[in-house]
Amino acid sequence: MGLLASSTLLGGCAHYAQAPQPTNFPTQEQQHVQAASHWQLIAGDSARQLMAAMPEKHPLYVVRKGSESPFEEAFTAQLVTELTRAGYPVMKSAERPGTLLVELSAQPVQFAENRQRPAAAGELSLIAGGLWVLRNIYENVSPGAAMIAGTAAVDGVRWFGSKASGGAFVPKTELIVTTSVSSHERYYAQTSSAYYTTQSDWGLYARNAVLPLKGGL
Repeated sequence: MGLLASSTLLGGCAHYAQAPQPTNFPTQEQQHVQAASHWQLIAGDSARQLMAAMPEKHPLYVVRKGSESPFEEAFTAQLVTELTRAGYPVMKSAERPGTLLVELSAQPVQFAENRQRPAAAGELSLIAGGLWVLRNIYENVSPGAAMIAGTAAVDGVRWFGSKASGGAFVPKTELIVTTSVSSHERYYAQTSSAYYTTQSDWGLYARNAVLPLKGGL
């Protein structure tokens, strides 16, 4: 999505206050955004949200599952880079006393064609051409409702299909990324965001994913 299209979206939002107001992040002028670029952007975005929620710079250990998807593997490596760059001591093991665990999950979901379109909640932002994020998806709905939906039924589909966006882009897939920081006793921070891309770009970073259908009647 180019700058002209982004500007058009932003301009149209003024007349539809009920829709999330997008923030235009610096875009990448590329005809075809590669998977690594999107993965880095998502990892950087998640890291910034996580760091903003953490009160202190504790030693951190980024947990690796051992059965990570290609996206999760790249995301984990980039998350270590972002945290280290920000000055956090990222440990190679969790043995040091006081070390907190950083855990992540990434759930790709594909929606049925006849899905109902719930009202959007959260903070919708453009990260790069063809890549959107709906932040704080669990802060605007009850946890029960979010769990029943399985994807935060709070996605931005209603916004994308509204007059505010001209109905030009209604995503059929989303990637729910949840990142948390915890000790054995408590959680210190957790962020959950839904990332959207154009249908043609989705396969770039969920190429091997088996997408469960959600939202069918």
